[in-house]
Amino acid sequence: MVQHKKAQEKAQGSGSRTHLFEWVEDKLRPIFDSPPVGSYEAEHAVNLQECPICGHSMREHTIDHSVANTILVCPVPHPGAWDRDAFEPVNEFGMVRGRGRPATE
Repeated sequence: MVQHKKAQEKAQGSGSRTHLFEWVEDKLRPIFDSPPVGSYEAEHAVNLQECPICGHSMREHTIDHSVANTILVCPVPHPGAWDRDAFEPVNEFGMVRGRGRPATE
């Protein structure tokens, strides 16, 4: 009977160590646990957003991830104002060189 009590105490572990491990586990669980599951309405929320370039719904656009740089394709006809510098020469930072200023190279 005495051996049986010692075996039970050994199986349960010492009280302070058990509580310490439970406390550490409770503190670390939120950090290492998997993130909460999002709602299924996330796609619907994205489709309601407006395009930062043309202002139309993002549902009308396609996003090309097949290349190294992601490309946003706007199906809206280009108004001409926001892309008028698309074919101008650019400097080493990708910025359009100023008209009337000589190119520095």
